[in-house]
Amino acid sequence: MVSFEELLTLIHEKWERDRSTLLGPAEQILDLLNRPSTAEGRAEPELLENAVHLYKRLFDRENGGFGGAPKFPSPHNLLFLLAYHRRRGDRDCLEMAERTLTQMVRGGLFDHIGGGFCRCSLRLE
Repeated sequence: MVSFEELLTLIHEKWERDRSTLLGPAEQILDLLNRPSTAEGRAEPELLENAVHLYKRLFDRENGGFGGAPKFPSPHNLLFLLAYHRRRGDRDCLEMAERTLTQMVRGGLFDHIGGGFCRCSLRLE
């Protein structure tokens, strides 16, 4: 596996020698992102069902969250599960989100003073 430092060095070298190979894909991505959406903000039902199936397969029933350690809070996962439960009534999705949040509180991520969850904070000076 390439280290972060090695990756940055490779990107820098590519930028200095052949910038167009880096800019070409970037322009294509921007073009795709700037196109008007034809899906009207709706995902294909099969894609949503596949995502839920994957979450159910990776869910850690004992500790909450998904996959093995180390785990980091991923609000987008929980928001997806809650939205899916609300729209489709999938009780498993609600239970996965609730279990994960309960374990986050038990694991010390809950901010008792300000409320909510935080993993770390930055102090900018």
